[in-house]
Amino acid sequence: SSLRAIAEAPSEALRGRSIRELKAWLKEVGGSDSGLLEKADLIDALIAKAGGGMIASRVVAATEGGGEGCPPLCVCGGALERLTGRARMRQLLIEQHGVRESANIDALLDHAADRLPSSVICDLCDTQLSPLQPVYTCANGDATILHPTTYDVCEVCFVRYAVEGLGDEALATE
Repeated sequence: SSLRAIAEAPSEALRGRSIRELKAWLKEVGGSDSGLLEKADLIDALIAKAGGGMIASRVVAATEGGGEGCPPLCVCGGALERLTGRARMRQLLIEQHGVRESANIDALLDHAADRLPSSVICDLCDTQLSPLQPVYTCANGDATILHPTTYDVCEVCFVRYAVEGLGDEALATE
């Protein structure tokens, strides 16, 4: 189903998820599963905490093959991939800074995550993202004239533009 359909009826999309996955998502958005014994209670708590747009983002990211309209596409036609901030930082170290794949990357990322800001910036709102924030990045990287550098979108902007279908005019009312 489409992103907007998932956002409008998130409980439908969540019913097919495992309890373990629901608990992890609830924790990821700052909720607690304490005292929640039924799957329906977890779903209700997740919807209350995250909202339909963020749930649509997570459902699409967790669904291999996605379904209609999934994965979401970049303006260049490439697939937008949802990565953890840490995974995106790893990608940048390898692709742009020539760091070789090794266990040393993990040590470098551990050090950087605690002490340095991320080098990942949302190309829509110019927010510098922490290694803890998920990011959508174009699979085409810098191999297109439509974005000659890499293209990264924070989850808030992804939900605003891809899920909710809002434009820049919505920013004036926020």
